[in-house]
Amino acid sequence: MVRKLMTEKKIQERSDDLLECISGYYQSAKFSWNITLQISSSSKIERLVSPTHNIKVDFLDDSRIDAFVELENPGDNVFFKDDFVILYRSQEINRPSILMQKLNDEYALMIS
Repeated sequence: MVRKLMTEKKIQERSDDLLECISGYYQSAKFSWNITLQISSSSKIERLVSPTHNIKVDFLDDSRIDAFVELENPGDNVFFKDDFVILYRSQEINRPSILMQKLNDEYALMIS
């Protein structure tokens, strides 16, 4: 058990060393990262946020079905040690819907 804990500790220390080395490289590099994406929805976008990064959201018009998303400060030499996560909800997603198919005398229904 002691050996296993020491091995896990060494793995964590090596992982920390690698992260520090990589972070130092990106901080000294003369380039910056940026992420830009476009979301087109079939209904109004009600929520568009990132829990992992500061983002800027621009809608094409008042219908709010097309959105452009990018990092809020792309020149800040952001180090992507975390995944870039977007949370998105449209108006249509919460609307109940039904899909029905009839084949001869049988029906199939899907309700959501």
